[in-house]
Amino acid sequence: MSATGALERARSAVWRLGMVVPLQGPAGLFGPSCEAISELAALDLNNSGGVLGREVQIEVIDGGATPNAVAARVQQLLDAGAIDAVSGWHISSVRHALAPVVAGRIPYSYTSLYEGGEERSGIYCSGETPRQQIAPALKWLRDNVGARKWFVVGDDYIWPHSSLGAVRQFATELDLTLVGGSFVDLGRGNMKQLVETVSNSACDGVIM
Repeated sequence: MSATGALERARSAVWRLGMVVPLQGPAGLFGPSCEAISELAALDLNNSGGVLGREVQIEVIDGGATPNAVAARVQQLLDAGAIDAVSGWHISSVRHALAPVVAGRIPYSYTSLYEGGEERSGIYCSGETPRQQIAPALKWLRDNVGARKWFVVGDDYIWPHSSLGAVRQFATELDLTLVGGSFVDLGRGNMKQLVETVSNSACDGVIM
């Protein structure tokens, strides 16, 4: 059998999942737990016969790199026939970079909680959206703690900005008041000034 034929046979017996998780940057502290749960899932699947009889193997991809670098790595693995699907826990800018790379080629399961609104074909989102996560918490805190005045703080980034739009809607629905908001450049914002602003706002709580 030729080397190419042997490689094709090996691939047919294995189902490889590209797991995009952060191994560096602010979210890098989540990387080890993401890797551990991926290994556990692969073990459970393989103990149950794998995926359609194929052994599951995990290919960890650093989702903490720049979105373009992550997309380039996934493109490289796809072109080499080295992965059969993509999943992971990573930020929305990485999802936006990956979407056109994997579209129509392999399934893509996006597990992170996110701002919502993803409707592109082939992307399967299982994470919570603001309607599922923030709205119930605001209602509970209003009813049980009396928290009605809120200050919103977030990174200057798509998820916090989009989530703020949802929070404004929830505030109207729940008769709450947004007394202020601030978006900061992660790692470079003046946090002392921000804390003082929040303290002076007379808010009942802060939405991060």
